[in-house]
Amino acid sequence: MNDHVLDLTRTAWKQAHGDLEAIGTWLLHRDGPLPCLVLKPRNAQRHDQFIPCVVLQKNAWVWSEAIGDGAEAARTACEFAGALGLDTHNSTNIIRVASIIRDHIGDLLSIPPMPMEREVVGEATVTDERGRVTEGEIMARV
Repeated sequence: MNDHVLDLTRTAWKQAHGDLEAIGTWLLHRDGPLPCLVLKPRNAQRHDQFIPCVVLQKNAWVWSEAIGDGAEAARTACEFAGALGLDTHNSTNIIRVASIIRDHIGDLLSIPPMPMEREVVGEATVTDERGRVTEGEIMARV
């Protein structure tokens, strides 16, 4: 079993940046969902078409211009640019990746807890004193 799973069908937000897309989502981990920012090529839809570039919420500080680790952010931006299919010999691409991440740090920090999935576990029918019938589903969080 994988320790980490990334389900890009469950998102908090998405933002297009030309040929790239920034996504706020959750990395599913055995210890619970971890809020994260994912960069991917905008035109890639299937998981085998791209390598997701993930910034965990707990590592957002690295990208801060005030208190971050500029060297680590630059190294990571270069790795991400390569994974996204961008020319890493062109510094504009590395700066672009870092800028997209920095632009979304506030969004990353405000990702709420992942909503629980719900499953129908039963049905209920209620008849009031006037004979009106109301039907509904009983849901459980799974």
